[in-house]
Formats: sequence, C-alpha cells, structure tokens
Amino acid sequence: MPKLQVFSKTKKENYGIRRHDSYNVIIPYTVVQDLNLRDGAILYSTLSEKTETIRLHTKPLKDSTPVKIRQRLTKVYKSERYYSSKVTIPIEFARLLHLKKNDDLGINSNKNTIIIKKIR
Repeated sequence: MPKLQVFSKTKKENYGIRRHDSYNVIIPYTVVQDLNLRDGAILYSTLSEKTETIRLHTKPLKDSTPVKIRQRLTKVYKSERYYSSKVTIPIEFARLLHLKKNDDLGINSNKNTIIIKKIR
C-alpha cells in the first residue's frame, strides 16, 4: 500500500517564518508501466469530494489542476533499470479530504486515468 508522505519546509522571510507543506504519493511501478509515463510528464488532477477520490488524467479537463511526475532511479537488476514515480497532490485536495501523514492510499489505473482513494 502506498502511503501519503508529508514534507514540511520552513523558510525565514523578512516578515517571519513561513512553513510550506507538500503532499507526495509514490505511484506503483505497474501503474506507471500501464500508462507509459515518463519523467516530467504532466497529469491533470481532479477531485471528487463525494466519493473522496483524486483522479489523475493524461489529458486536460475542465477545472483540472496540472501535476508533474518526477522519477528517480531506485535500482538496477540484471541490467534493467527500475524507477519510482512520485506525484505531488495539490494542497487544496489534501485539506478537503483531510489527508494526514502515513495515510494508506489505494492506487488503481483505468485506460487513461490514475485513481487515488484513501483507505479507511
């Protein structure tokens, strides 16, 4: 099960200390292979508060927020490279769904969509 990772950065500015939060999710390798995603690819995220799901689409939709995929080399096995893909969830979505650090998330994929849902 992928877990929600929360990173907080503090930054000193002229008018005080400011805290910046970012919510990240690592997408499973099989989902990335199904959708043929690469580093720097842009997905478009939408939120459904009723079903408490976040959907990442490969094509832009009305009222969608662009999200960038970042990949990092995790291991090399028998001359095959494996990457982990990370997506930052928009902070408004995390606040509306009341997501917290280390929440378990279910990640599935359809034809052109990644579906992220909080597991209770």
